[in-house]
Amino acid sequence: MPGPEGVRTASDLYNIRLTRMDVRRSTMDRSSEPLLHPVPHPGPYVLPAGSWVAGITIGVGRMNGTWRADDQQGLTDAENWRGSTLWGLDIGREWRSGWSIRSGLGLAMDRSTFAWEEHEVERFTDVDTTWTTTLYNNTEDLVYTWNIDTMELERPSASSTTRSNNLYGAIRIPLTIGWHSDQRRWRYGAFTGFTVMIPSQRQGSTLHRSPDDAGPTVVDLTDARVNDRFGPRMNMHAGLSLGFHVTVHLTVLAEPMWSLPVPVLSGSRAPWMQGHLFQFRLQHALFASSP
Repeated sequence: MPGPEGVRTASDLYNIRLTRMDVRRSTMDRSSEPLLHPVPHPGPYVLPAGSWVAGITIGVGRMNGTWRADDQQGLTDAENWRGSTLWGLDIGREWRSGWSIRSGLGLAMDRSTFAWEEHEVERFTDVDTTWTTTLYNNTEDLVYTWNIDTMELERPSASSTTRSNNLYGAIRIPLTIGWHSDQRRWRYGAFTGFTVMIPSQRQGSTLHRSPDDAGPTVVDLTDARVNDRFGPRMNMHAGLSLGFHVTVHLTVLAEPMWSLPVPVLSGSRAPWMQGHLFQFRLQHALFASSP
């Protein structure tokens, strides 16, 4: 029974005959379509295990020296250490775990003020003659005798002071192991290592005591008699690091550190240098490598 106008019931739908659509030939012209080329699918993205880094280092501070040569106390007292500078290039590798290792090549300059006061001594001979008069065998004849006392005397004379600005240069070869952690664009960490110092230049004055055990005299630092004081030496260093990532690959770091001598790995007469340094490093990540 038909329902209201515009409404179909189930019985009405049952009486509808389904007819198939006419089959028509496709009119798509495949010859005009470009051929599909296979495209390689990219593999899964893997974070690199680490990256190589290179940097520039500039530092300032103050290293104090303790001499171990002849008349070491006089040498130590005669020099007032003023300051130190260093600069160099380094290259190393950093891992995702935070550990890193780097080495490099650079120069270091230590400066001091040398002052030595020499007191001249005037030496003279004092001769004292004492005369004695006696009677010869209870007679009226007189016998004269004398006694001569000779004394070598010294008295201070003029004094002179030798002053010079000393400069000690050395080639630096550091080896440093460090750890760091990144928080957004900030980086903090710590590091330690060793630095080999090979003397390269020197100018100024120093003291030298001759083998006859005379008093120390002032000689030039380039004098051959003091060459054995300037052999290779090694220092241990340790410090903290605070950095800022300027870009993804460029980082600026400020690193205060303390340096101590390693006596067993230094020359027998090389000075012991110790003190504090504050270095700035500009570091750039070169490229990353897969694990």
